[in-house]
Amino acid sequence: MNSRVTEENLVSAAYTKNENEFIGLYKSERIGGTSIGRVANFNWFVYKNETVGNLADALVKNDNIYAIAVLNEDHSVQGIIIRRELFNLLGDQNAREAYQRRTVVSVMKPAVTFNYLTDSFIIVDEISSLMSSPTMSYFTLVREDNKFAGIFSSKDILLFMSEVTQRDIEMARSLQSSIVKEEKLESHPPVEIVGATKMAKGIGGDFYDFKKIDDENIIIALCDAIGKGIAASIIPSLIGGMAYVYDFKRGGVKRYVKMLNDYFSSNFGTEIFITGVFASVNVSTKEVILYDTGHSFIFVYRDGKFHRLNTCEDNIPLGITSDAKYCGMKFTARSGDIVVMLTDGIPEQIISDGSKYGEKRIGELVGRYRDLGVKRIKDEIFAEVSDYRGVMPQQDDMTVIVMEIK
Repeated sequence: MNSRVTEENLVSAAYTKNENEFIGLYKSERIGGTSIGRVANFNWFVYKNETVGNLADALVKNDNIYAIAVLNEDHSVQGIIIRRELFNLLGDQNAREAYQRRTVVSVMKPAVTFNYLTDSFIIVDEISSLMSSPTMSYFTLVREDNKFAGIFSSKDILLFMSEVTQRDIEMARSLQSSIVKEEKLESHPPVEIVGATKMAKGIGGDFYDFKKIDDENIIIALCDAIGKGIAASIIPSLIGGMAYVYDFKRGGVKRYVKMLNDYFSSNFGTEIFITGVFASVNVSTKEVILYDTGHSFIFVYRDGKFHRLNTCEDNIPLGITSDAKYCGMKFTARSGDIVVMLTDGIPEQIISDGSKYGEKRIGELVGRYRDLGVKRIKDEIFAEVSDYRGVMPQQDDMTVIVMEIK
């Protein structure tokens, strides 16, 4: 083999003999880039007229080679040999003696081959039926000139998808954190307001924001998209983007809510829907107008009591139907009032026996810390829920807005 295979008769410099390796095996360069070629974790091959005995001896010396391509002299793929299958065959003494001097063609099997520039996600779709199999599958890659370019396994694809998913999660987390701040604190006398969020999976479907749109009015939004993870994280981006370009001074909150509902119902059907509360607060008159879209976790602490605000019963979540007609409720805040809006991940957090944190504990907590400011109240809510759940995981995204009328 050494005398026959030389640098001169190799078709391409991409196929080079490893001088420190064993007779019968050669290694091609690993392909870079973003195509399926970058996934190829094996690039060993053997020529079709090599003997099974020589190949087996070579493999014994290196237990990190699990699959070998069988090539013609022009470096086109003729088949593939799986290490475990070869040694299972040669484990029988009679079979070992019978195949010892035969060429590797006698033990190879047909290779499923892809062009090494094919998009990795197309490959995933084509081999999806094999991805869940406990038995490893191997596939060969070729270049445009039909010459061997490597081997990848079903495990390599799974690792690649995991890597891609992790990168996507990190990017989604980065994008979401630029839209939904971990904490936001503003003072517009006599109103002081804080918002904060803790996502259950690092990213999620909760959204909150507030901003002063003129000298007298503050706009508040708190939303909870059904679902978690990357899919749900799209929703805060959409809501935040629409809030950024929307002219609240001209259109008002009610029109904004209707615009959101029209957008989600027409584009997503009933696959995505959002509960939320949207409010405008006049800092001069202390008048608050609320639009509750199926959310309901809105409370006011006043005169030592924690009241749940009962909004319109027919305010259904955004995205359910384009015919929804949202009505607002109006109330005038008093000095000393503390308004708490939160997503259901807080009151519905459970412990090991199935008990929920509940709304009563929130009211008691606000009463204890009512004189220490909105930030302290917010901090204590998250701290107490964390202590309450103990070793239980956070089961849903948690977001809270606390507003105090000084």
